[in-house]
Amino acid sequence: MAEENDGIFREIEEELRHEKASKLWRAYGNYVIGGALVLVLGVAGMQAWRSYDLKQRTARGLTFDQARTLGVEGKTAQAIAAFEKIAKEKSDGYGRLARFREAGLMAKNGDAAGAAAAYQTLSHQDGLAPQYRDLAVVLGALQELNTSATSTPLIDRLPDLLDANNPWHHSAREALAIADLKRGDRAGAIKNFKALVDDATTPQGVAQRATEMLNTIDQP
Repeated sequence: MAEENDGIFREIEEELRHEKASKLWRAYGNYVIGGALVLVLGVAGMQAWRSYDLKQRTARGLTFDQARTLGVEGKTAQAIAAFEKIAKEKSDGYGRLARFREAGLMAKNGDAAGAAAAYQTLSHQDGLAPQYRDLAVVLGALQELNTSATSTPLIDRLPDLLDANNPWHHSAREALAIADLKRGDRAGAIKNFKALVDDATTPQGVAQRATEMLNTIDQP
């Protein structure tokens, strides 16, 4: 009899659990289904976004490569225009690299003022790593020194780059020495060129140019 009662009780408990589960499902089933749908849609959306992003990056890379090819083929004006378009349309890595390419082609084509302006834009561009903004300062200052300028916002920023931890400090000092010469500051030029020659970490090409400039300046 006891075993029969136990069986009945188990059946009753099972029915109660089943009824409770049914009530819970009726109450919360829609939320569970909704959550599952959100998860599925989220995964699907992420996959769709990745596919879209990959296509976009591939297209940008192709456009950039086409512009680069124009430059290699000597079609400088067309390449500059193509890089300018990329730089204006894209704020990502391709856009910033396009601006560097554009400035370099302008400099190569003898447009020092245009190149300096492009580098000036890069030197203040948000999202560009500090070392590349500093590089833009050095390259832009060098282009401005190819004109009659001796003091510009870029040239005046060169002293800020002379810290030994800055990767461009040798180039910045060389540009500053050239600016000193153009300003007629012979002592300043000698000081900066000598600092380059005496620095064991100065790249060979920079040290050689500094030595040649010192020899020229020291001539009566």
